[in-house]
Amino acid sequence: MSRRRRNTQHVTAMSRGEIAEMVRILDKKDYDGRKQVYKQPRDRKNEILDRVISSLEQKFGVQRTKPQLQRRWSDLKYKEDFVLESLRTEIRERKKKDRKKRRRNRERQRELEEEVEHDEDQNAAAQAPGDDNTTVMKVEDNGGDDEVAVDQDEAEPDMLGKDAEADVSQQDQQEVRDQKESDINTDREEHEAEEISGTSYHTQARETITIDKRQAQALRDNFEDAYDNIVVLKCNTWAAMSKYQEDLKHLKQKMKNIFQL
Repeated sequence: MSRRRRNTQHVTAMSRGEIAEMVRILDKKDYDGRKQVYKQPRDRKNEILDRVISSLEQKFGVQRTKPQLQRRWSDLKYKEDFVLESLRTEIRERKKKDRKKRRRNRERQRELEEEVEHDEDQNAAAQAPGDDNTTVMKVEDNGGDDEVAVDQDEAEPDMLGKDAEADVSQQDQQEVRDQKESDINTDREEHEAEEISGTSYHTQARETITIDKRQAQALRDNFEDAYDNIVVLKCNTWAAMSKYQEDLKHLKQKMKNIFQL
C-alpha cells in the first residue's frame, strides 16, 4: 500500500519583532478573554489570528500558520513568562515614546500656525493706510504756473513713524525666529537627554541583572556546599549507627555467654 504523502513545509523560527507584534495584537484584542466573556470564542480567536497573520505578512513579509502562532503563544505564557513580560514592557515604552512624539509635533504645528497668524496681522497693520498721519498737499495757481507746497512739519513725523513701525515689525519677526530656533534646540536637547537616560536605564538594568545572576550563583554554590555537608553528616551518622549496632550485637553475645556459664 502506498502511503499518502503530506505537503510538509519547513517552519522557520520567529524573530523578536514578529513575536512583539503578535503579543501587541493579542493583548490589544484580549485573545485569552481575560477582560470579559465573549460569545463564540473560537470564531473570535480565529479572526484575531487572521489579523496577526496579515500584519506579520505586511510588516515582515513572512507567512505564519495558526498552529505555529498558537504554540508560540502558549510557550510564551507557560514556559517563557519572563520573555513575555520584557516584550510587554518594550511595547509600553514604545507607546509612551510615540505619544510624546505626537504631542511634540502637535505643539510645533500650533506654534507655526500662531507665528503665521502673527506675521499676517503685522503685515496687514503695516499695509493699512493711516487716517491721522496724512500729508497735506496744497496746489496754488500763480499765473499759470503750478506749485506744490507740502506741509513738512506734518510729513516728516509721518515718515519717521512708518520707519519706526517697520523696524519694530522686523525686530518682532527676528525675535520670533530666535524663539523658534531656541525651541527646536531645546526639543532636540530633551530628545537626546531622553535617549541618553534610556540607554543609561538599559545599562543599569543590565548591571542589576548581572549582579542578580552573580548573587544567584553564589546562593547556588552555598546551597550545594550545605547539601554536601548534609550528605557527609548523614553518611557519618549511618556509619556511627552501624558501628553502634555491631557493638550492641557483640555485647549481647557476651551477655549470653556469661549467662550460659
